[in-house]
Parts: sequence; structure tokens; C-alpha cells
Amino acid sequence: MSQAKNLEPLVEPNELLDVEVADYLRRHPDFFSEHRELLVDLAVPHNIGKATSLLERQVAVLRERNAALERQLAELLEVARENDRLSEGVHALGVALMRAPSLEVLLKVLHLSLREGFGAEEPVLRIAAATPPPTTATDWWVDPTDPGLELFEDLLASGRPRCGRIQAAQVRYLFGATASGIGSAALIPLSGPGWRGLLAIGGRDPERFQPGLEMLFVARIGALTSAALTRHLSAVHP
Repeated sequence: MSQAKNLEPLVEPNELLDVEVADYLRRHPDFFSEHRELLVDLAVPHNIGKATSLLERQVAVLRERNAALERQLAELLEVARENDRLSEGVHALGVALMRAPSLEVLLKVLHLSLREGFGAEEPVLRIAAATPPPTTATDWWVDPTDPGLELFEDLLASGRPRCGRIQAAQVRYLFGATASGIGSAALIPLSGPGWRGLLAIGGRDPERFQPGLEMLFVARIGALTSAALTRHLSAVHP
């Protein structure tokens, strides 16, 4: 005698039906396009427990996704505008440095360009060279044996700029009387034949300069400044 009647089904009838319906809809994604009248009658649970039609829920989800995409697009456009502004600023800086007829004019151009073109609140330049520069503006020149340079030895050796919050001793050395107002800074190593130096751009906002922020543009500023300084310092340090 067969014992098939004693076997229990592995899946409950209702569960089997749910699986079959779900599988069918997956294989026929256009089902509701051909039976639109069902969309009004179907209901899905809402986040707060309120029932709503499937069509309404789909529209709500699409609106949420659209809003998220619009926010992302707005952020990308803002980044693109900022990059364009920085790119134009770097170009203008390079042209101004190339046109500077003397070292003294170059220093003024550099300071003014950083303030007006990049919003630098506290730009500081320090050049270490054995021979004093051929200019009356020597506040940026330091002796190569200056112990304060040891605070930046790793930075100068790496040749790569850094952004973010810097050590208190570094802030005091670079910014002196205005050190208490510096929240973050961009430190840009400079170098040329017979000299090396540092360009520091300080900001009062701790978030103004962050690690990894706009590093490409910061590095380009360093390269342009080094090349311009070398042109005028070559007579002293051939």
C-alpha cells in the first residue's frame, strides 16, 4: 500500500503561492504595465504603518531618489566651480610671477596674489640661503642654520605640501604675533639651486585647510613659486 498520503508538504500552500507569484513577477516585469488597473487596488506597508497604493509608493521612492541625485549633482557642480576658480587663480599667479621684474616686486606680487586670488589670510614665506637676498625686504630670509627650520625638516625633505592643523611650535615660528588666530594651514616646500624654503598659507578656520584638500593646486603654487624665485636668486646662488 502506498504511503504517499503520509508525506507532509515541504512548503505551506500559501508560501508556495507567494513564491510562485514573486517569481512570475520577476520574469514578467511589464505585468503591471498591461494590468494598470491592479495598481490602484494593490497596497504595500508604509514606513509608518499606513497603507498606500503600490503606484503611490513607487512615485514616492522615485521622488526620494530624484532628490538625492539632485543634491549630488549640486555638490558636483559646486566642486567644479571651485576647481575652475582655483585653476584660474593658479594661472593668474603664474603669469604675475613671470612678469615680476625684480625679486622685491615678485615678493609683493606673491603676497597680493595669494590674498586676493586664493583668500589667504596669512601668507608667510621663509627662504633659507647662505647669502642675503638682493632686496631690502629681507623679513622672509633666514639663515640655513636657523634652528626653527628643524620643525619642518620632514616636510622639506619630502618635497610634498601638507594641509591641516599644524604643531603649536610651527605656528609660532611662522606666524609670530598672529599665531593665536591660526586654525589650519597649507605648508608648501620650496627649493632651488643653493636655497630651500617654505611657503605657508594660514587660515583662521580650523577646517579651511584639510589633509588632501586641493593638493594638486597647492603643489602647482609651490612649483610656480620655486621657479620664479630661482630666476631672481640665481644671480646670488648660481
